[in-house]
Amino acid sequence: MSDFLTRLRTLPSAEEFFRFLDVAFDPHVLAVNRLHILNRYRLLLRSADLGDGSEAALRAAHRACLEQAHADFLTGDPNKLKVFRVFEQARGRGRGFVGLESIAPLDASA
Repeated sequence: MSDFLTRLRTLPSAEEFFRFLDVAFDPHVLAVNRLHILNRYRLLLRSADLGDGSEAALRAAHRACLEQAHADFLTGDPNKLKVFRVFEQARGRGRGFVGLESIAPLDASA
């Protein structure tokens, strides 16, 4: 494993990822969406071109994916970008509706 990847694995926070890869970020966007941004980064990295596998190519690919993941949350609709399974499952379901006529009144004596 390269020194770059070893160092990347030891980073303790999302902010450290951004600093290590020299990617500018909006602290508010990162605070609200950090897990989603990092998961989006991971998904983008899966399909990224890692070039020749050199440290420079790896750094460039990681940087580009992190920049894109952050940019997606700056300009996109965060609700559509949520990348965890629970959000994907929720998008596939219809909205539940309970009409008022189907709600029984509470028994005051209970």
